[in-house]
Amino acid sequence: MPSPKELIADYCQRARSDAADAEAATDRSAFPGLLQDPTGMIFTARDTLMFQPTGAPARPLTEDILNVEMVGINSSTVISDEGTMSRLKAFAGAGKGRDAQDLRRRIDVLGSFSESVKAPVLTRALASRYWLPEGLDEASLDDWAEALDVKGPTQAITLRSLMSLARDGIRPTGMNFDKEVKKLEATEREMLDSAVYSDVASDCLLLERLERHDAISAGLRVLDPALLDLHMLDGQVCRVRPLGVTTKTFSAKVSSPFKLKEGGVRLTDGKAVRASTLSHLSYGEGVLHAVFDIPNSKMTNNVSEMVENAYAGYGALYATEKLFVGSARKLQNRRWLGGEVEPVKGRKVPLSVILAGAPVDMAA
Repeated sequence: MPSPKELIADYCQRARSDAADAEAATDRSAFPGLLQDPTGMIFTARDTLMFQPTGAPARPLTEDILNVEMVGINSSTVISDEGTMSRLKAFAGAGKGRDAQDLRRRIDVLGSFSESVKAPVLTRALASRYWLPEGLDEASLDDWAEALDVKGPTQAITLRSLMSLARDGIRPTGMNFDKEVKKLEATEREMLDSAVYSDVASDCLLLERLERHDAISAGLRVLDPALLDLHMLDGQVCRVRPLGVTTKTFSAKVSSPFKLKEGGVRLTDGKAVRASTLSHLSYGEGVLHAVFDIPNSKMTNNVSEMVENAYAGYGALYATEKLFVGSARKLQNRRWLGGEVEPVKGRKVPLSVILAGAPVDMAA
């Protein structure tokens, strides 16, 4: 039996093959590839890095432009492709002094995101939004321009057309899309602020925020309405078929592979996301059954309408784990950072250890 990884690879290959048959890039995601409207772009022209703000002519890139356009609060500067991103890192690393060092660390941070709000890579954004026909290279701007039929008279015009197509998609309020994108942007700003410090505490906080960024980004793509069936193949999402509905719970058959554990989950019908709880699992007659709670409060997002529609056959229902995480917090009481650490109190001692003569009171 094929593994989930093999099933996903086959799914993607068939999708790209279908795009080749259609002789054009086809829709992959319902969400936009570029998460925010760009304020400018950086591209390579005759081996020179160029910056072009929205609605203004292109000019050679400088460190001052980088500090304003990539690190600035309201900026979202598109990097044309992976080659340009590599050149950008080298460019930022060429300077000397503290300011150049800070800029280099910040560009390294921006380049580490698989999906960025402030410095998205255009070819990555296009690959998340469309299926490129089989035989073409996702890292090639020329291949994307050919597949989307937007080859213009100049490189800048072609790039603007590609950015417009990458911005295409839906931003449903029920899916909390804009809210999560704002969290991503805020996390990136926090990481840019932390990147100028090279002490252990800042590095730990940077890693914590990077993990939060990855979780939010992955959460958006897993809940993408167009990708729900794809993510069912590896169990990130499962199909839920309600069997019985009460005012407080509903039972359902769930698809395989099934990776959810009892506890908090997210339910989606491809239009909205609601919080729920997986309270019970059982296996019988070759089918896995689950019982989910139906919160009846505005604070917990009522799921009854979503469940009733799926039960009546008016729509599909999916479940996934709680993908999004909250705000990063300052590191406190971490032993490797020094300072005071609260002692462990009330530690439970196994009976066998007590009988062997260990002290019962283990409070510090």
